[in-house]
Amino acid sequence: MKINFIKFFLGLSIVLLPFNGLPYFQNIFNEIAGEGAFYPLIILTGIWAFTMALRGKLTIPRNASTYFLQAFFIWILISSLINFPELLTAEFKGRVGIEKNILQILLFLTVASTSHAIYYAMKSQNVPLTSIRRFHLYAFILVCVYSIFELSYIFTHNSVSANVLLVINEWIRDPNMPGLYAKVRSVSAEASWFANYCSILFPWLMSYLFTTKHKFIAFLSVGYLVMLLIFTLSRTAYLITIFEFIVYTVLVLQFYSSKNAKLISGLYGVFIVLLVIALGLTSKLNMDFEGLSGVLMSIYSSDNLSNVARYGSQVAAIHMGLSNPVFGVGFGGYGFYSIDYMPDWAYQSYEIQDWMTNATGSKWPPVHGIYSRIFAETGGIGLVLWALIWITLLHLCYRKIKDKYSSEKEVDVLGISLLVSIVGTFLTGFNIDSFRFFEYWITFGVAWYYVRTEKNSASCKGGLVR
Repeated sequence: MKINFIKFFLGLSIVLLPFNGLPYFQNIFNEIAGEGAFYPLIILTGIWAFTMALRGKLTIPRNASTYFLQAFFIWILISSLINFPELLTAEFKGRVGIEKNILQILLFLTVASTSHAIYYAMKSQNVPLTSIRRFHLYAFILVCVYSIFELSYIFTHNSVSANVLLVINEWIRDPNMPGLYAKVRSVSAEASWFANYCSILFPWLMSYLFTTKHKFIAFLSVGYLVMLLIFTLSRTAYLITIFEFIVYTVLVLQFYSSKNAKLISGLYGVFIVLLVIALGLTSKLNMDFEGLSGVLMSIYSSDNLSNVARYGSQVAAIHMGLSNPVFGVGFGGYGFYSIDYMPDWAYQSYEIQDWMTNATGSKWPPVHGIYSRIFAETGGIGLVLWALIWITLLHLCYRKIKDKYSSEKEVDVLGISLLVSIVGTFLTGFNIDSFRFFEYWITFGVAWYYVRTEKNSASCKGGLVR
């Protein structure tokens, strides 16, 4: 059997998305080494670069979203150049500002290149969205197998499940991470990271409800994913998934006939049943709050120290951006100046106290949000450019779905799933602050291929678009 290596590495990158705490090659690749998707994607990017060099031309997507991504990268360079003198002398926790800046630029260039490699792979192999969905399904199967042992341990504390988890943990996580966990995190490093992944996977699984004859299996799959998400106890992911569900419902009702109203009603019923079950089961978790209701109530609680740390970091970043509204403090510069902008009330959190301690090797201050980080480090212009990447991409996808329905009277369910996945990926930016999140870049590449036309794929030769 002949193996299509390009399609293989494309699929493997999606299958490995939930693996984000791998312990390998950390001294070489630093923070990006933990991402399972990184390894097949870097190979795929190498194939893309070699093929383009061999042909003497570069095939790239040409649409508003890619233009804004290019503009955003140029602005990162401009901001870094303007802030070069300050970054050259900035020091914190044993690190130098210009070193952090250069490493972050290289990281961004690497991950952004993978989007173009994804686009190239799909275009050269004519990969349909059905294949992308199938790759997500394979990843979900891996997640399900692991979570069986995880749920068994959480609710029964049986030794067999514990031993299985401890053995697997040595292979998929850093040794400093606990082998046994009180929340569902599946194959991810932390429960919140797995919850972010679930919110990306959710719309792809939803599509099976409208395209498969095996509706019962599809309902079980969606229900099980929602159940896993609930037991991550991730507050932000709850809100993201609920919003995704609403958007998906609105789009389906817009393009589908009324005969699918029963299916939509059934989906709401599944959510309600799962919520009731979760309210009962989460009380069995060994936590310091009372079940799922406690998690939901804690989202806006000022007494929750996790909220204090998260909000304090983002407030500091926003104040930093307001003080440097045009160019920011330079890409990767937040941590060096965070202590100057951290509000006093945030210091009641032990996490904030640790992050603000200028001790070599101690944990680097996170921002807890990509948008506040971009505002702090690249100013308002950088934030607007990053937002426009997503806004234009959503517009292009929606127009493609609408045009297909108008011309062919066909509901593009997978197009809807992709659009909702873009929404979820965008909203996840309020919960994470790193560009290493490969859900961004895989989503970009897939969406660029989806919205392509004969006119929006350009060949570049000698650096010029022709």
